Amino acid sequence: DTDRSRGLGDVYKRQTLNLAQAYKWADNQEKCIEVLRNEDCSAWRDEFLLPKYVLEDDYESAYNLMAKVGDNNGVLTATAYRDWPIFKEIRKETKFSDLFHEIFGEQLRENVNVGNEKMINEENVANKEVQ
Repeated sequence: DTDRSRGLGDVYKRQTLNLAQAYKWADNQEKCIEVLRNEDCSAWRDEFLLPKYVLEDDYESAYNLMAKVGDNNGVLTATAYRDWPIFKEIRKETKFSDLFHEIFGEQLRENVNVGNEKMINEENVANKEVQ
């Protein structure tokens, strides 16, 4: 039952982060912060705390946690940092891309998976036109 409770708690945390993110991208940072501050985050794991810091524009705390987590987290992967919209503003920061390179040993390239899908789709269209 503990795993089930934890799983339900994780779903709630993700929903909270997504709600806060929706306010942030709707240019309502005040409401974004309100959603996050109404939560007791003291027991949140790193994969929830780091996006919370990013949404709060607390980049220094995010960088510190990112360095601590390194590449040892199944959720905060190179792909998550590249593609998760929560990270879209911090990805513009040089410190973020430098830290990403230090952790993963590769350059930060945003939306690698999305770009590959687009390229594959364009190739499929081109191949069909040739046939």
